[in-house]
Amino acid sequence: TILKTSWLNTIDFVRIVRLSLQMLVTGQAGVKDLSGPVGIVSTMTQVGEQAATTRAAVENIAYLAALIAVNLAVMNLLPLPALDGGKIVFLLIEGITGYAVPEKIQGSLTVAAFALLFGLMLFATYNDIVRLVTGAV
Repeated sequence: TILKTSWLNTIDFVRIVRLSLQMLVTGQAGVKDLSGPVGIVSTMTQVGEQAATTRAAVENIAYLAALIAVNLAVMNLLPLPALDGGKIVFLLIEGITGYAVPEKIQGSLTVAAFALLFGLMLFATYNDIVRLVTGAV
């Protein structure tokens, strides 16, 4: 039943990611609520420190790591040209029309999407550092 529990947890994680994306799109959550690498490490540290035992700390950190892994997998499937989901969209277009999106257009869209994603990552990391320095939650 470990596999069943793992599968059900994964499904729950996917739902959490979907709800989080939905909240971002509808404005219920803002980009200030995003965390980058610094925020993730900070959260993992807090999770580990708040556990009653070392075993509980390891289990909680592993659970959070699994959530992050599923989050990354779902995000990677978003239909943005810099991600695998974008490549899937290009392949679907080719499959439907019989013509591939020209490489030059694919490349330009991928560079633009990558620049936006990189900017978002920098913004999230900046917010993480500000929260860490100011002690804001």
